[in-house]
Amino acid sequence: MKKALFISLFIFVLTLSGCESVPDVREQISLPMSFTACTKGSDSPYSVYITSDYCDIEFVGSDMLTGAKLHFEQGKSKSTVGEFSFEIDENSFPAMKALIKAIRALAANENSGIVTENGVKYTIDETVILVYYDIETEAIVGIRTEELGRVFEFTLTDLNPYEAQSNGAS
Repeated sequence: MKKALFISLFIFVLTLSGCESVPDVREQISLPMSFTACTKGSDSPYSVYITSDYCDIEFVGSDMLTGAKLHFEQGKSKSTVGEFSFEIDENSFPAMKALIKAIRALAANENSGIVTENGVKYTIDETVILVYYDIETEAIVGIRTEELGRVFEFTLTDLNPYEAQSNGAS
């Protein structure tokens, strides 16, 4: 009986220590912020500058997308390549839309996530968001979103706050 109690207590303590090793990752996500991202399955990294009102994305890799920019603002989304700029439908970029929604939801949500073996899982407005966290570097390294059967996964680096420009346009 004592041995079973000791084993149960030991497992409980291990579980608690595992939960404490991953902090509330939302502490690293506050708007406005900037970071570098890459969509899983792609080798085209992009810089993301996001506020509660708009999001600018600029491709920075060494491929043909380098220098292309996307500006997402409700009702005014546009794409710029070189000197050419044209309006776009944000639904044409579902991965970017999912990333923006996830970051904004995490920044605004006050609910606690559930620590899993892969990271911290949040369910916000029917969207499941899994935030991958590297315990050694104490940094968020990725996000996975799932909504209505659509799954997108991103690697993230260099999460930093930044001062948003007053006009929000690119």
